Amino acid sequence: MRTAILIPIAVVALATGALVRVRTTLTPEESRPTKSGRDPRTERIHTTERDAEEKIARIAKLALDAPREAEALALELEGRERDEALAVLSAELARADADHALKVASLIEEPQARGNSLGFVLAQLAGTDVESVFTWLAQTNEGELVKASVERMALPALAEVDPERVAHWIAAGKATPAATETAVVTTVQRWVQQDRSAAARWVASFEDERLLHNGMEALVSGWTKQARDEPSPWIKGLPEGKAKDQACAAYAAALAPMQPEGASLWAGQIKDPVLAAQTAQRIGAAR
Repeated sequence: MRTAILIPIAVVALATGALVRVRTTLTPEESRPTKSGRDPRTERIHTTERDAEEKIARIAKLALDAPREAEALALELEGRERDEALAVLSAELARADADHALKVASLIEEPQARGNSLGFVLAQLAGTDVESVFTWLAQTNEGELVKASVERMALPALAEVDPERVAHWIAAGKATPAATETAVVTTVQRWVQQDRSAAARWVASFEDERLLHNGMEALVSGWTKQARDEPSPWIKGLPEGKAKDQACAAYAAALAPMQPEGASLWAGQIKDPVLAAQTAQRIGAAR
């Protein structure tokens, strides 16, 4: 009988981050380096890694012609490599078969990766089937982390097609807090190109200061690029308060590179001293 030497390491991490279980006992012959200086344990690990990489490459090639076979191959892998293979497959299928792509993406175990893959598929689908994307978002049972990852990709894509509907979705509190800020900016950027008045009314209604600031920046910046003087009467008509201050600040910043004197006049109308000082600094930096 051969005597085994105990090795106090149960698992090793591959370069990809995946974990592969290795035998915890070695024979005396195995425990000694080979003549070439290679450790047999490391050789087995590298072989496993190469096998996984080759299988993932094969999955990508099979995705469109033999998606079921590709899925079966992906499910033969373990850990991070399995997730990576499923992500590759779902991305390849996104345009050709969104339903299958979503099913594959939902099998990814790591929440962040699952959310990213689901979001990618839904973002592709938004270009052709907005209704299906909103339905998926409304019916999903995914947790907050996954849903936020999905929305960071899906909502901007939806806003490209139907910014008003995305605005109503956000206003109804249906978006996760983590994704709301980005969604507001992308929605306003698109909506201001289609209906400036509607976008302006929506942004001016924000009570959250951060959303108000970011939304107003996107609104006024986009509006000024299209018609430099148009924001002026709208801003003047706003009631005194945070929305008007943010609008003045955003307009001053937008005008600064072109009309620094005019920008300074708008900055002078800001009531909030902190915001006024910050805006003055922005104007100075733009000169």
